[in-house]
Amino acid sequence: SSSEYLAHKAQQKSKGVDEKLWPYRFLRAQSATAISQAKVVLWNQAFTNLDAFRQIISRHQEIASQAGVALRVLVVEVSIDPELARRRIAERVKQGEHDVAADRFENFVRDYRSFANLEFEMVLLEGADNPDKNAQKIVDALY
Repeated sequence: SSSEYLAHKAQQKSKGVDEKLWPYRFLRAQSATAISQAKVVLWNQAFTNLDAFRQIISRHQEIASQAGVALRVLVVEVSIDPELARRRIAERVKQGEHDVAADRFENFVRDYRSFANLEFEMVLLEGADNPDKNAQKIVDALY
């Protein structure tokens, strides 16, 4: 955790904000600053709720509009076999990184629906592919 996030957590806790919202609020504040400076924002979050996803995009479009910045949204959707994802989570935990509760993981797998073929500019990636190959697909789509 960065010193900025630790300070953010303390502030959110003092305000009585639900702990589940802390990461989102931190990322939103960082992205708002970056958008107002016309920087590229990479938002990494798994979504199963299309309405919540649209709401976040709408909020960012409002931020961009207020800053007089054109906001292009490129959605990068990564598909991965659930068993491979479980193995990667286990490896991540061994490295001291965060875990995902089993019930939360199962709910996500159950509720997941692709956002492809909707109104978004999309890049579809396979999570088992080489990360450099996937990164190049994103760069190609951006530029």
